[in-house]
Amino acid sequence: MVHHRLALLFLSFLVLASCTDSNRVYEKHCKTPPSNWYMGTDADKFSPDGGGVIDPIINAIDLQRTGLLEWNGSPISKATLKAFLAKVDETDAKSMILFRIENGTPCVHVERVRKIMVNSAICQASEQYCTESSSFQEPPPPE
Repeated sequence: MVHHRLALLFLSFLVLASCTDSNRVYEKHCKTPPSNWYMGTDADKFSPDGGGVIDPIINAIDLQRTGLLEWNGSPISKATLKAFLAKVDETDAKSMILFRIENGTPCVHVERVRKIMVNSAICQASEQYCTESSSFQEPPPPE
């Protein structure tokens, strides 16, 4: 009887230990993106007249499971990401910001990047210029 209790106690400990923040990963545990973000990667959504693709500007932010951050394929820091988003905020031609997250990325990395994005005007816009994806597929090309 004592062995069963010890086994149950040990099993309970393992279950609790597996739920720590360090084990939480994007595709299974992270919070959903902000509700004003577009949930897809359809470039048609981002044309100025809403009627089709008109040379959309698509900037991709890639986040790898190691925490490495890239802007359109070039490694950047979080400070540089803030600066790039500020530049996008200043332009008249709005662009789609595609946040692509590698499966297995810890939620803590995802939340840090989302926080930077949420603080930018482009990602606060009601037009849903920001979107999120869990793949590193290339964005659709302009037609």
